[in-house]
Amino acid sequence: MRSVAISPTLVVALLGGLLVPTLATAQSFDTAGEQEMLARINAMRAAQSLAPLERSGGLDAAARAHSSDMAAQQALTHVSDTSGTPADRVRAAGVTASTVAENVALHRTTMEAHEALVGSDAHRANMLSPDATHIGLAALPTERGIYVTQVFAHVGEAAPALPPPPVA
Repeated sequence: MRSVAISPTLVVALLGGLLVPTLATAQSFDTAGEQEMLARINAMRAAQSLAPLERSGGLDAAARAHSSDMAAQQALTHVSDTSGTPADRVRAAGVTASTVAENVALHRTTMEAHEALVGSDAHRANMLSPDATHIGLAALPTERGIYVTQVFAHVGEAAPALPPPPVA
């Protein structure tokens, strides 16, 4: 039987090469904070006799992409050079919506960001819009703080199919 000696330095280098790309691309969102935001927004809506918002995976994808983009650019903005407007991001996520609104914030915690948005008349109006039916949320912790994106949309049912043409 032949034995092979492997240098510990080689092992570390190989593992490091495998792990670094994973760590660099992996992003950990504050999912508990996202759920808490949803609960608080729906409680605010209930107090105004509005229907609760339904969380949408497609809108979550748009929100997460935007929080990631803002973090990469170290900017807080609604319009991105890479992903366009909120409506552009929603379309890119495969969601058909008749209205789209977006709130963004950067704070130390997800709840501080949310409360700052609640304290703004324009942002609170997005949360309480009777037109909104669905929501997407993202809370991305970074060294600068937590980038929060809230996407509100009216996602209606698909139009009914046309009846078949009459047979002659």
